[in-house]
Amino acid sequence: MFLSVCAATIWLLSSAFFLADVSIGQNLAEQWLRVAMRGAVASIVVGLGLWLHSQSTRTAVTVSVSVVAIAECILAFLQTINICSSNHDLFKITGTFYNPGPLAGFLAMALPVALGAYIETHNKWLRFVFGAAAFLIVCILPSTASRTAYIAAAISCGVVFFFLKRDVFRKWTVGINRKMVYGASAIILLGGGIALWHINADSASGRLLIWKIAALGIIEEPIKGYGSFMPTYAELQEQYFAQGGTEAERWVAGVPDCAFNEYINIAFVHGIPMALGLIAISIATIWLGIRNRRIGEVGAIVSIAIFAFASYPFKIPVIVATSIIIMLLCIHSNRRVTKFIVTLALLTISAFLMLSVPNLEKEVSKQTEYAKARIYYVSKSYSAVAALYPKIALNNDAQFLYEWGHALHKEQKYAASDSVLCEAQKISGDPMILNIRGKNLQSLGKYAEAEQMFLKSANRLPNRVYPYFLLYKLYSEPAFYNDAKRQAAADSVLHKKPKTESEAIEEMREIVRKSK
Repeated sequence: MFLSVCAATIWLLSSAFFLADVSIGQNLAEQWLRVAMRGAVASIVVGLGLWLHSQSTRTAVTVSVSVVAIAECILAFLQTINICSSNHDLFKITGTFYNPGPLAGFLAMALPVALGAYIETHNKWLRFVFGAAAFLIVCILPSTASRTAYIAAAISCGVVFFFLKRDVFRKWTVGINRKMVYGASAIILLGGGIALWHINADSASGRLLIWKIAALGIIEEPIKGYGSFMPTYAELQEQYFAQGGTEAERWVAGVPDCAFNEYINIAFVHGIPMALGLIAISIATIWLGIRNRRIGEVGAIVSIAIFAFASYPFKIPVIVATSIIIMLLCIHSNRRVTKFIVTLALLTISAFLMLSVPNLEKEVSKQTEYAKARIYYVSKSYSAVAALYPKIALNNDAQFLYEWGHALHKEQKYAASDSVLCEAQKISGDPMILNIRGKNLQSLGKYAEAEQMFLKSANRLPNRVYPYFLLYKLYSEPAFYNDAKRQAAADSVLHKKPKTESEAIEEMREIVRKSK
């Protein structure tokens, strides 16, 4: 039973391995498909294992998580020394994930599992596996530069040590002035927090801005939520900067596709009751895990719960699959009622995954067609794009819709382009959609509507120069000429400091200088 559960779990958790180097959308779609297909089988195997031999199954799962973590660490190390390539052009280390963030989240969750199992297990071979996993994670985790993962790993390991090595804690604290310990701990935590903040202050400030604007949105719609994040958030950010906002906030503003905080994200999309439900489930799972002495698993839940405060772990298929299995291990006990509930949950998950496979296969098929057709967009063969993209009809993918609309714009099919981009705007907050829509409307002679699009773009992402250049060109149109607005737009192009200087921005400035 041990080997069956171990093989099934490793098979499930290795879903991210051996994927083709393709776009993030296709990577995630294929990962979800693999998790669905493998998870349907693995859920049944794990369920049978928990019913027939729960301790053996628990060991098999912890071994599986540790083995996959070891594989991720080895791959990450090979990426750091340039033997293997990463999955993202901007990052040297990603493991099998698309960027270092999800890799850090997975390793931070696996660390307390390996640590707890290492402390509890007496089998020397198993201790070697768990010790190797914990050691490699500690070595690789700093390379991910994920501050949230550092905190999650440290606190979760502290939880494991506290419950499994309580006698050691007591020996350490004998004869020690507790007030001094608490004071020193507070200073260390404060200093560590400040140091972590300054590792990438702009990133941290950007996330605070996201949480602030998302929180304002949640206040407006606290019960039902908005149903989606990106387009609604983009509108709220646009309104926020139209009414003010500080220069520091304008500098760090971006257009995120999630809140980088799962609790805020769920409250924003589905309402506060759903977010509170998630928190209640997490607390109940931790409480049951402590009662059932599943301390390593409790540490993993604590880790992912902390990581969820500043990242997006619930969007990563392998992390979701690992979290569900670990949560069920925490809940499981030798009582027949508990066994029945956990087994029923696994069978329900298996049935749900089986039913989701056909839709996921269609999605992956469309993404594969899109990846092939996208070659024409990259090579600027816009007529081919205009002919091929309608046949794919990947209408839930904002990038696909943007490229289709942009190609139609380049083919001077302005009305058709605007129609496609209008659909893209419903699922995306990308200001480039507004820019191209504005250019379409300007070409169609709808100047007032074009102006609104460019202004929306400028307010949505106020650290960009391009919308002001488009406004300058719009106000230069003889049919819509406005000298005061034209001069204001020109000043913005010439004097606004962009986040990244580029040749394109210098070209815009040169055009404005010559035509002033």
